[in-house]
Parts: sequence; C-alpha cells; structure tokens
Amino acid sequence: KLSSWIAPDHTAMAILAKHASDFAGPLPSGRRERFRFGPLNDPRVIYPVGGGMEDWAYGGSWAPGRISCVPSQYGGYSSQRTIYGDSTHRAANLLVETDYQKIPP
Repeated sequence: KLSSWIAPDHTAMAILAKHASDFAGPLPSGRRERFRFGPLNDPRVIYPVGGGMEDWAYGGSWAPGRISCVPSQYGGYSSQRTIYGDSTHRAANLLVETDYQKIPP
C-alpha cells in the first residue's frame, strides 16, 4: 500500500530528488533515461535494506527512547553533549545508486 510509504515530508524530499535527477542529466545509456527517484522504503524504487543508514538517519529522532552515552574514546567529552531532543537526529538523505553491481569486480 503506497500510503504506508509516504512520510510527512514526502513532498519536500520528492522535490529535492527530482531536482537532483534533473541536474544529473540523462544516464549514459543513450536512451535519454534519467535517474529514478522515490522513497527509500518503496520496493519499486530500491532493493530492500533492513536497518540501513538511510532508515536510521531519517527516522532515528522519532524513536521514543533516546540513550545518552559517556564517550571515552579520544579523551571523551561530557555527557551534557549527548542530550538529544526530538529533532536533533533528523537528516535528509539522498541515496544515489550508480550501478546495479553492489560488489566490486
């Protein structure tokens, strides 16, 4: 069901993706194709990925529980710097797939 894939900011993301596709121009196939675009969770657009960076970066801030940490690596820093709000993890991701081959030859 398509409506279950539509995020609250779908229109904004679709506009960004369309402009990126237009800017990139036709694919080198010579058939005047353009980069396809659409929601990352739409199986008609991209292969299924469970728990990818795109999923986390986009929806991570909507998770109800946030865990603060006390980093120690590289000298560490105060836990006061790891207090997050409901909009601190939001990111707009545009994944550009340039080939069907996912493993280098």
